[in-house]
Amino acid sequence: MINLSDLDFEFDLRIRHKGKIVLDYRTARLIYYVGKFGKILMASKALSIPYSEALFLIKRAEKALGVKLIVRGRGGARRGYAVLTPEARRILDVYASVLGKFNMSLEGQYSIPAVGDLVIIGSDDPVLRELVGLFSGDVPCEYHVVGSLLGIFHIVLGDSDIVVAHLYDPETTEYNVPYVRRLGLENEVHVFRGFIRTLVLAAKKLSCDDPTECLMQSRKLATRGRGSGTYHYLRYLVGDRINTMTILPTRTHEESARLVANDIADLCVTTLREATRYGLDYIELKAEFFDFLIPRDRIEKESAQRFLDFLKENSDLINNHLGYTTPENFLRRIL
Repeated sequence: MINLSDLDFEFDLRIRHKGKIVLDYRTARLIYYVGKFGKILMASKALSIPYSEALFLIKRAEKALGVKLIVRGRGGARRGYAVLTPEARRILDVYASVLGKFNMSLEGQYSIPAVGDLVIIGSDDPVLRELVGLFSGDVPCEYHVVGSLLGIFHIVLGDSDIVVAHLYDPETTEYNVPYVRRLGLENEVHVFRGFIRTLVLAAKKLSCDDPTECLMQSRKLATRGRGSGTYHYLRYLVGDRINTMTILPTRTHEESARLVANDIADLCVTTLREATRYGLDYIELKAEFFDFLIPRDRIEKESAQRFLDFLKENSDLINNHLGYTTPENFLRRIL
């Protein structure tokens, strides 16, 4: 017999517009707490929502409603802060008034957010995740995977201490620096040369030798999503044909390899390390630079300097991973 006291009930108030859901309780609370704390990162931590998912929920709500809900400071005293727009406050007021009829509120329960001493935002890398885990034993550290492009955008927003990226520029054959310059950020950030890792195309059994041919034959391709350096490089390889491909966007390179190993996808773009961990057949695509970008106003921050020193001291650990090497100018400033 079911013990009724063990049952949990969840309530979700949804706003619909022309039959389409534009706002739900979880997203409404997230936006409310952005207004409360002034930062998306703190609001997401308070509600135990992954940072990348919080960004997605806000963007989805703004697109569905057709209005800007949050404005983020890009300079001066408001740098790094998020402010609700008048439209957001008006929508939340209406939403809260309906919630009140059910004796509910947007406030509810939340955990007190404690942002780490070091915040790293940007691209996914499994070896970096291991290093962050080791470093966090001494210094509270956070690593949020949002992709290389969005990571660089966070330099402007001012809510990251270190951005990690691997954006390839086919015109110059360089990584990251051309994009920093095109965005006019060369006076706002220092770029430090990172490690080199091997990107591969992998399957349980590859039926072709040419990467582009394999990609176009794929039924379901698992790869990092839009905004990632991997997706950006994939677009360089196949051009607009990427729009005709069936892509399963993943959060990590490990997930990409795992989807192929579990027969959910037939092909993936991942790191050599993850492909071999899952016993996949592979073709090497590119040896790419995974760089570290530090805003100039954070360069003197003790935790950022300690992290760079930690990476230098553990270069052997990086080199011990298959497909990873540290170049001669590892962690030297290149911009």
